[in-house]
Amino acid sequence: VSVEARPESSAAAGYRRLASRARRDNRRAIHGAEGAGAASTVTWPPPWVEAPSQSAAQLPADRHLTLGEDHSLARKKQEVSELREHVRELLEPSNEREHQSAARLREPGTSTERPPGGPALNRLLPGEELAIVSLIEKWAPVDRTHRKLAYRGSHTGSAFVSPATVQRIARKHGMTVPGEPPRPPRRRLEVPDVPWERNRIWMWEASQFPTAGRVAYALVDVVTRYWLGYLLSIEQSPAQLRLLYAAALEDQGLHGDGGDGGPILVGWSDDRAGSMPASTPTQPAHVESLFGHLRIEWPQLNLPTDPDSLDQELARLRDEYNTVRLHAAIGYVTPSDEHEGRGPQIHEDREDGLRRARVERIRHNRALED
Repeated sequence: VSVEARPESSAAAGYRRLASRARRDNRRAIHGAEGAGAASTVTWPPPWVEAPSQSAAQLPADRHLTLGEDHSLARKKQEVSELREHVRELLEPSNEREHQSAARLREPGTSTERPPGGPALNRLLPGEELAIVSLIEKWAPVDRTHRKLAYRGSHTGSAFVSPATVQRIARKHGMTVPGEPPRPPRRRLEVPDVPWERNRIWMWEASQFPTAGRVAYALVDVVTRYWLGYLLSIEQSPAQLRLLYAAALEDQGLHGDGGDGGPILVGWSDDRAGSMPASTPTQPAHVESLFGHLRIEWPQLNLPTDPDSLDQELARLRDEYNTVRLHAAIGYVTPSDEHEGRGPQIHEDREDGLRRARVERIRHNRALED
């Protein structure tokens, strides 16, 4: 039986050369000592060797072999043997790596190495591919990208897979995911130096709807992307923003007048960014292109020709925007989940679901092979 030698890594080969050189120096020191009272010191590591890793750094710096007439040959051999043992420890994997390898083998339910090749052990289960197809059919018009669809599967509990898996299954079945529409680049907004938490920084925007003869004001939380409210008006002035700000404070159970007692409003123009209290708005701000998102993803928003229809459509879209649409800027959760503090738990549940799904696939596929 011929066994093909596995190629040695460059690090291991380097250590072996150093060990060989150290043994050679030790032999010269033992057999080449001059005179009965001569003494020689062999230091490990040698002075020309720098510790290349943490394992090498753990070797005592004062490790040496003292030679002289007061040392017997047995003592010399013992110290050389100890030196070889330190070299062996450098060449072998650490106990931590051994434990990690054993844990990876135990996780799928077996501790036996299998020959290479064959299908992937973590391939999808028979029902998972059908669940992904159903997920794409139902949610592709809403989520529009394979990444959001993968997170949608975690939200609904139907499939715990990666975005690449969703994209691969869509291509396999000839399904089309709409994708994000192109949008113009946005300037980076400089926000005030305040704690990064909800109800600290609010942004507002005003957009014209000529067919309905109204101006729509919107107020959004910068941190959680929660759409706090909107207001329709026939004119555009600071009074409308003050009314919207007061209504949002009451809805969130806050008190303040736009100063230190409440959230601040951030305005963003084409040439500069700054903050301003709600009582003194000076220019319309672009709230992460909120109305741009709405007009592109929900084109029917441009259709209403009367104020009542526009009001009903904005109310419906606000609820869908906050509770259904996954937002990439906050980790593919809904603004409502992030605003109410459920975002971190949702992320943790997805990671747990991905781990459980992987272990279940490996166990199921290995059982089929056995």
